[in-house]
Amino acid sequence: MVFVGKFFCAANKFSLHIFASLLPLGIMKTLASYTVDFPQWALCQLINGGDSPLSDEEIEMVADFEREWNETAKNMGGHVVFSPTGETSEFCRFPEIGLAGPTEKLEIVILGK
Repeated sequence: MVFVGKFFCAANKFSLHIFASLLPLGIMKTLASYTVDFPQWALCQLINGGDSPLSDEEIEMVADFEREWNETAKNMGGHVVFSPTGETSEFCRFPEIGLAGPTEKLEIVILGK
């Protein structure tokens, strides 16, 4: 996983900014960028992984989401970066995973050479 590496915690916006600053240098470029409604209950598991109060089923849903995007990035020859935007919704009928509920916009950027 490349969030990048799993060091993407409170500094997620800063981390994305660092990678964006490498783009003009020709070191990395944006291969794709997406924004999705991601359940707030799953953000901690996606960004920090590890210990979580989620059920095994919920953890597996997040892991499947993560795997899917890592596979997509790998097929494109890049790495995936997940960055919550801070834009929340009190209720989303169709979040990216799970049932309807509160969500946060999650920016998914695939970076590569």
